[in-house]
Amino acid sequence: MVTKTFTLKELYTEDESIWIFENVKLIREGKIDEVDWANIAEELELIGKSQFREVYSRMKELIFHLLKWKYQKDFRSNSWKYSIRNQRGDLQEIFNDSKNLKNYAFQNFERVYSDARKLTSDETGLERNIFPISSPFTLEEIMKEEFFPE
Repeated sequence: MVTKTFTLKELYTEDESIWIFENVKLIREGKIDEVDWANIAEELELIGKSQFREVYSRMKELIFHLLKWKYQKDFRSNSWKYSIRNQRGDLQEIFNDSKNLKNYAFQNFERVYSDARKLTSDETGLERNIFPISSPFTLEEIMKEEFFPE
């Protein structure tokens, strides 16, 4: 049986897991000139973008449920409370690990709110103008464990 030998750059497209381990091995051995730096840079950029998307998505889901909680009092459920606590807890873990991601949350709060506002209107059937154009909550409030708007 003949097995093909791949260059590090070819390995990136053939088997990403092995590519990662090979690069880690080279770095640890100090063989810096042999490392596939171009693809490592691309992967690091993708990881960073993925982390930002996760924060954005979790914040949007949290605000979505908080808006439903505030504007649909008769429909409040344990499921909504669970979603609020779950997203809040996961975001807190992320923020504890990364000051940059917490800063990103502060900088993008109104944009996330705007998207959550649209989605809440779509799901609830409530007119979008029922929800304030600017968020009725702050990031600090929504991250408080016991915050459930009235």
